[in-house]
Amino acid sequence: MINVPFGWMVLAYSPLNRMRDAYYALLLMLAILSRFFPQQWLLGEQFSDFGAVVSADYAFLSFIMMAGLSVFPSTAWEGAMLSSPVLAVEVIAMTLRLEGMTWSTFYGAFWLLLLVAVVVTLAGMRQLGFMIALVHQAIRDPLTTSFSRLSGEELLEIQFIIAIRSHSPLALAFIDLDHFKKINDRFGHEAGDEVLVNVVKQIREQLRTGDMLARWGGEAFILILPNMYCSDAMIAIERLREAGFGKAPDGAPVTASIGLSEWIEDRAPDWKTLVDMADWRRYLVKRRGKNCAVGW
Repeated sequence: MINVPFGWMVLAYSPLNRMRDAYYALLLMLAILSRFFPQQWLLGEQFSDFGAVVSADYAFLSFIMMAGLSVFPSTAWEGAMLSSPVLAVEVIAMTLRLEGMTWSTFYGAFWLLLLVAVVVTLAGMRQLGFMIALVHQAIRDPLTTSFSRLSGEELLEIQFIIAIRSHSPLALAFIDLDHFKKINDRFGHEAGDEVLVNVVKQIREQLRTGDMLARWGGEAFILILPNMYCSDAMIAIERLREAGFGKAPDGAPVTASIGLSEWIEDRAPDWKTLVDMADWRRYLVKRRGKNCAVGW
């Protein structure tokens, strides 16, 4: 009979897009097993030797339920909450069978189940930490820890959609470090990597909460500035330039050529055009002598 509700769950399966639905599905699975588990103790009493064998086999069902929780990434609190119903069902099942079971047997089984619950919770926490690390590596540039280009494109697309719907400004700064190739050629790529890390650190110190920095490639970065017109973004960029981008290995200040764009003032139809406009203005700065910022 236990196969019937599980068969219904398989037939009714659909992709889960919300955490709440995933929790409901997990609780439903545990509820089905929990309802069946106490009944298995009665099989040995109502039937003959075969029923006793089946009852003995299903006595391990609680351990299977508990071990199955280890496949779910979870926090310590979630692991404790998910383990508690299984432990409670074990107590109920033991109570129903108390006349035919000694207290030592009960405590031994419950203690073992509790140890399994602890191991399962630790395994879930480990999985969750591993998944968080994977997600962080997928969306961040491994060198500078700023957003990667792919993540930056997704963030910019989302911010552009929000700006259009609310008709709010959205500015973009295309930052390209000056003479970076000379740093790599003269001091080596390790020194160049250290310069990039320091540049990102310097930029972050000047950003507002909500501003987003992504490495666009090589020594180029884009800075997403929500709710900023180009004039306001220019003030922020000039403040950034005054604070500096750090120093090269020889002690010379690191400079950058920066192009600014803003979707309302530039009438950009999409986020790609916004990037192209900022990139084109960055190119103008390079042509005019570098170490400057140009906006709309």
